[in-house]
Amino acid sequence: MTGIDPATGIDPATVRDVVVVLPDMIGTTICAMPAVRAIQAGFPAARVRLFGFDPISRFLCDEPGCEGLTLLTLERLAHELRRQLDAPDVAFDMLGVPESLGTLAAAGARHVVGWADHAGHVTRVVPSPAARHQLAVEDYLDFVRAVGLEATFVPPSLTAARSTRRQGDAWLAGHGIAAGETLFALGIGGGNDRKRWPVPRFLELERRLRPHGRAVFFLGPREAELEQQLPASGVVAASLPLDLAKGILARAHLAVCNDHAIMHLAAALGVPTVGIFLASDPAEWFPYPQPSTPVIGPPLDCRPCYSETCEDWACNPPSLPEQVWQQVSRLVPGD
Repeated sequence: MTGIDPATGIDPATVRDVVVVLPDMIGTTICAMPAVRAIQAGFPAARVRLFGFDPISRFLCDEPGCEGLTLLTLERLAHELRRQLDAPDVAFDMLGVPESLGTLAAAGARHVVGWADHAGHVTRVVPSPAARHQLAVEDYLDFVRAVGLEATFVPPSLTAARSTRRQGDAWLAGHGIAAGETLFALGIGGGNDRKRWPVPRFLELERRLRPHGRAVFFLGPREAELEQQLPASGVVAASLPLDLAKGILARAHLAVCNDHAIMHLAAALGVPTVGIFLASDPAEWFPYPQPSTPVIGPPLDCRPCYSETCEDWACNPPSLPEQVWQQVSRLVPGD
């Protein structure tokens, strides 16, 4: 785009310093990456600086175009941002917390693009995701559109550098999985209890997959109780550094995951991924193309829901295991 956009007064050709503050969750950060790419392309004369969070954004460190990524801590966000900023031309605040908004304004950013919930602190308003009911990728592309740049939908994609893959290969070898073996990634974690398909269901699935290859069970911090439900013989990737998890997932032939970080990492890496959606909604959180696919139970007025206390759990019907297997079986290598 060239020339001054009449709606924003921003001339991309004259912008020299752009700041992007990334979200503070893994899945949302991945969904924001098409917008980041569009920002980088839309300001060709600018230095585009990315600010993410450690360890949340560490998996981006080997991504093309993310070489200058600065990792911050949420606890010291304002202090760390202040040390880095000096009157950027445009700041895209995809995080949207008082600490980031206040710091960007105090740093003299000429244009601050942010969520409508914080309209008093931003100069270019992006509609709140809750008001749009669209894919999260589109929510972040709206940041690009807010400054008059074109932004068409593309699925999020990630790459794993050779060094990242080597880390993954070494971890797998250390757990008895040889380089040539078919690998299945099973993402059993997932935010809260109502978003997680029960571990016994994943164990049933692993038994059906066993003749075809080896499985690795992935789970995150604060999910030790899930590991206790796994057999001692299981290969468990628990709370791994995200760059290492990325290297392991890049080796997988298939991933089956709850709607959570591992699902996003695997699908964005191009691993055929079956996403299991219970209380959440794939219309918002599964932007990935075939052969990856979501599996969801019956239509429910209460979805999306993140209740920890739902007794009904109608989103986890008895028919779901067979639905999952139907999708998994078409993706099993050599099946």
